[in-house]
Amino acid sequence: MDFTTITNLLAEKNYYQLKAILASSQVADIGEFLNMLDATTALLVFRLLPKDMAADVFSYLSPSRQS
Repeated sequence: MDFTTITNLLAEKNYYQLKAILASSQVADIGEFLNMLDATTALLVFRLLPKDMAADVFSYLSPSRQS
C-alpha cells in the first residue's frame, strides 16, 4: 500500500480511485494508515471502506482512534 499515492488522492479529493485502492489493500495496512491521519481525515477514509472491510480495519485502529 503506497501511502503517498493515497495521500495525494485525498488531497485531490479523488475518492473514487481512493476507494478502489483501499478495497484491494490489506486491512492491517489501512489501519496503520488511518492511525497516522488526523481524526477528520481518518473518518472520511474509514467511511470509504466497504462495510465488511471496515469492521476488520476497526480492530487494527488504536484504542484512542476507535473511540
